[in-house]
Amino acid sequence: MGHQVTVFPSKADSYTKTVEKLTDVNELLNADIGYIGVAGRTRTGNYILCHEEGLLRKLPPNNHFPNLVGTVVIAPPALVE
Repeated sequence: MGHQVTVFPSKADSYTKTVEKLTDVNELLNADIGYIGVAGRTRTGNYILCHEEGLLRKLPPNNHFPNLVGTVVIAPPALVE
């Protein structure tokens, strides 16, 4: 059983993906293990996840989330908590 996440690449259309564990999100964000940043939560309580060092690594702005850079992942609480 996996968790459905929504992936928002910087300059491409969003898509959904099933992941088994939080480390799978690292791969989606192209982040080293442990470098997932929590940018906030949605109105429905899902987590907004991004690359913690996105600004330092000069990742491109995200077209879907103008205040964030790099790929953004929306994940359910059950995956993050």
